[in-house]
Amino acid sequence: MPKPAYHHGDLRAALIDAAVDLIAERGLEALSLREVARRVGVTHQAPYRHFADKQALVVAVAELGFERLQAHLGAAREAAGDDAVARLDAIGAGYVRFAVAHPALFRVMTGAQVADKDELPTLKAKATSSAALLTQAVLEAQAAGAMRPVDALEVALLCRVLAHGLADLVLDDQLPRNLREVEPGALLIRLASHLRAGLAADEVRAT
Repeated sequence: MPKPAYHHGDLRAALIDAAVDLIAERGLEALSLREVARRVGVTHQAPYRHFADKQALVVAVAELGFERLQAHLGAAREAAGDDAVARLDAIGAGYVRFAVAHPALFRVMTGAQVADKDELPTLKAKATSSAALLTQAVLEAQAAGAMRPVDALEVALLCRVLAHGLADLVLDDQLPRNLREVEPGALLIRLASHLRAGLAADEVRAT
């Protein structure tokens, strides 16, 4: 039977959504413009109106991933209330939980195929926006007196390394056995508390 023609909505968005689903089901190696066209129900030439090649589609998938990550982190931050430390913890835990919930998409976002974000300005902007939420949370924690006022960008990078490293360990099933049953977001918060103890303001350490 002939495939149904695509008559509605945004074809580019539909192709990206199909790519996300395909990657989640079968991995990045299964991705092709022909397969996403088949899933959407358009001719195999139709995707080329929006994507020059598979790499362009991979970049679009990564961009969508960072949009979803930013929304997820923003919601986690707001749900944490007004406490600066709780908001910082919520962002870190949200990062790990997003990675665990969307492992294939997370691997695309942080993988080698889109590693050189300086050559991909739109993707770089979306990734930077997500990172900016973390930096802002660090600044708020410092302003609240919960952390020493050292370089906020470096502290944010340290927090990101912790969250990203934990996400990788969870996804690769490399956690120590005694920690594998701990919910990943909760584990991130526990680890962050140890890190924060070393970054606490002097008066906080004294109490």
